[in-house]
Amino acid sequence: MENDSLTLYIIKETYSSRSASALINNPQDRNDAIQPLVEDLGGKLCHFYIACNEDTAYLIIKLPDEKSLAALLIAIKASGAVKSITATPVMTASDAVDVFKQASTVNYRPPAS
Repeated sequence: MENDSLTLYIIKETYSSRSASALINNPQDRNDAIQPLVEDLGGKLCHFYIACNEDTAYLIIKLPDEKSLAALLIAIKASGAVKSITATPVMTASDAVDVFKQASTVNYRPPAS
């Protein structure tokens, strides 16, 4: 059964030139390196994609909280393997419907000119 309490994130990481060179010299499936890290944080690696023309990886992961996300991002960044790394929380389209319904009840007033 899927754990619905986990937050879904899309992580974008751009490999350093050192990492790109290492992958050329020793091709490897990075799922094997990332999956245990995510699982140790109580999460799940859902998908791992590589955009070779950008030296970029896109990971779709689920994690229990923002602290777990921060720990993962800091560990990856500190390794020197990536030039940049960002994470965006995302939701399913059906979850977004609930958000839109809730937003319709929020009485926000924009600043007056």
